[in-house]
Parts: sequence; C-alpha cells; structure tokens
Amino acid sequence: MVIIVWLGNKALRSGISVCLCMIVSKLLKLKYPFFVALPAVMPISSNLEDTIKSSGNRMIGSSIGAVIGILLALIRPTNALLTGIGVIIIIYTCKFINWENSAAIACLIFISIMVGIKGETVWLYSLNRLLDTFIGIAITATVNNLALSLTTYSTVIKNTRILYNDLLKAVKSKIFFHVEIKTDSLYKQINNVQGLLTIYKDQIHFKKIWRTKLQEMTSIYENLKRAYDELNIINSIGNTCSPNAKNAEMINKIFPLKNHYKKCENSEISIIYNYHLERLLKSIMNVPR
Repeated sequence: MVIIVWLGNKALRSGISVCLCMIVSKLLKLKYPFFVALPAVMPISSNLEDTIKSSGNRMIGSSIGAVIGILLALIRPTNALLTGIGVIIIIYTCKFINWENSAAIACLIFISIMVGIKGETVWLYSLNRLLDTFIGIAITATVNNLALSLTTYSTVIKNTRILYNDLLKAVKSKIFFHVEIKTDSLYKQINNVQGLLTIYKDQIHFKKIWRTKLQEMTSIYENLKRAYDELNIINSIGNTCSPNAKNAEMINKIFPLKNHYKKCENSEISIIYNYHLERLLKSIMNVPR
C-alpha cells in the first residue's frame, strides 16, 4: 500500500521513467539516450486522462519539430537565423492547434536536428531522434498510466474500508444500544466514495483490464449506499424494535455480541422495522470483508 502511495509522487514517477528509458536505450544500443529520457523529465500530469492526451500531443509535437527541422536543415544546418525562424514557426504552429504544451519538446527536437547533424544525412538523423523521443514518450506514458491507476484504485479502496467500518459502528449502536445515529458524516463519506469512483471510471474507461475492478468497487459502493439508506429509515422510526429470528441470525453473523435487544410488541412498526433491517443486513453481508 505504501509503495502504491509513493507511485503517486511525480518525482518518483519521473525517476522510474528515466531509469527505464536509460535501460531500454542500452538494450537497443541507441546512440543518443538523452532523447529517450527527455520526455520523462518534462512536466507530467497528475491526471491519467490528461497524461494520455499529453503523450499523444507530445508525439505530434515532436513530429512537427522533426518535419520543420528536416526542411530547414536541408537548406542550411547550424544556421542561426534559420534556427530562430524555425523555433518561431513551431511555437506559433503549436499555439494555433492548441498544443502549446508540446512546443517545448518540438523545439528541442528541431534544435537537435539543426545543430546536431554530424556525419549523418538529415533524414536519417531526424528519423532516429524522432524514434528516440517516441520510445521515451511511450515508456513515460506507460509508467504514469500504471502508477496513477494503482494510486486511484488504492484511494478508493481505502475510503471504502473507512466507510464500511464507520457504517458497521453506526448499525451496531442502533441495533444494540438504541442510539439515534448522526448520519451527516456517513453521508459525506458516501459522496466522497462516489466521487472517487467517478474519477476512477473516467480514467480507466479505455482499459479493459481495470473494468472488472471497477465493477467490483461499484457493487460494494451500491451495497453500502443501500445500507446507509436503510439505516436512515430505521433511524427515523421512533420505537426501536427487536429483530425477528431471521434478522437475529444475520446479526449474529456480522456482530460477535450477545443479544440484548429491546423487546416490543408485534406491531406494524415492528414489521416495518424488520423489513428495513433485513435489507440493511443483507447489504452489509454482500460487502466482502
């Protein structure tokens, strides 16, 4: 759990990405590992959806830088005036297509082409630098996707467990000690878990491998929400009645306490009370411990 929390740290994710980029560069025997590691140290989003989007934009931005670099390098490489003009063209192009965040990496690729060609053709050098950058972007995106997915999932699980435990305490207090429950805190927790699930759903909707986990968490949330609703209804009943035999059996499975329920007559209120109590207990029992 601690490792998953650490993965949410941008510095750690950048470090892991750079390390993997260097390892891949060595395995592939790439001549310029700098360009592979470059995307890993550029600004990284803390949002999974934005990370995917920015990775695609960076690839397109890199392509723009490479194309303009090829065109101007064919005219005259290392020329200061053409290099400056190229940077201006790239920045305005990225701004025009609303990819301003990609301008930095596009300019770096362009400048590397204009000043770095040594003993290679413009085409070969440019394509190699573009390929290096694409590899780095792919590695960085993969690390961030995995880290952010795990971090969000861990946060949902943590908050769901807290909600489950607090709900159990409230139910126990109501059934055994006939305390009027203050549900404001539980209501906030319910909304918090729902919000986290929405964020998680938005972030992993394109990942089939995470959908099963989403379904499991959604099912748990729905059971906890149903239990909360039933607790509210029971809480609104003026008289606290004793559970019937069926409900008493479920209570004994959930709470290891001796029965000391308040006795009441077999009235309409008792029937209503046990109806909602049964729904509440079944919802709790459907939540994996």
